[in-house]
Amino acid sequence: MACTLAATSRTAALRTGSPTPPAAPAPARGELGSDLDFLRAHCAGPKEPGESNCFIDLWAEQNLRKQALECRLTNNHALFINSHGLGVLTARGMQYAYQPHQSLLHPGEKPPFFSGADLAKVLGPANVANIHNVLISGCNADASFDAKELRRCFVNATNFVHMPAGKFGYQSMFFQVLTRESSQIKPLYETAAKNQSGQTEFFLENTPSSKATQLSPYIADLFKPGAYVPFKTQLAGRELLVPGQRPYVVSKAVLSSEPPPERGCLHPRDPRKP
Repeated sequence: MACTLAATSRTAALRTGSPTPPAAPAPARGELGSDLDFLRAHCAGPKEPGESNCFIDLWAEQNLRKQALECRLTNNHALFINSHGLGVLTARGMQYAYQPHQSLLHPGEKPPFFSGADLAKVLGPANVANIHNVLISGCNADASFDAKELRRCFVNATNFVHMPAGKFGYQSMFFQVLTRESSQIKPLYETAAKNQSGQTEFFLENTPSSKATQLSPYIADLFKPGAYVPFKTQLAGRELLVPGQRPYVVSKAVLSSEPPPERGCLHPRDPRKP
């Protein structure tokens, strides 16, 4: 019966001169069931001669590539990922997932989750083969991130920058990895206060104080080529991206690319609790 109905429908369409429109293709789904076209829309590979870096920017300001360029990071064979990070339960157990900032979604839209394999699939084999450094801004509060697992998706990468287990990620600390050597990066301490309008403002200090939240530095898991267990874990810094280069001096242009602070307040990464 279904075949007869379909044939009748096609015949009617031919008689009226209005062909039946083809059915829209189903969106490609990632390993965690989310639409890969969304991820692809926020993915960028090298654009100019002499560039080798890739970007997956799932954060609010959408300025990740701009920040890297202003920090003179153009040909580092690096993948920069700016997103939320949290563990999701899968058939294989708990798996680290990358999630976009809420501002990139429609009101009421359910946030998608993407796996490391999804990132590699969207970037494509040629870009993946050219990536030696992977920098992940997302939180690792539930300790679900595993550099060994991500290395299986990026087999030529030997440097994986990420938050330590049990820690939230913050934009200000991630930005320091692009601009400072690891020896210059120290924890920062965040305090909050209400302004005259009743809004919360955040302030950064170099020393701990009462009720201050510590912002931890990022770390790097370093692998030898072909190995799937890191031989070293250290504080992450710019020297891992540009070995042998002199320390980078942060310019006013770079500083101005950060979200504009109000009265010196810093907009932290707003960690999303699952």
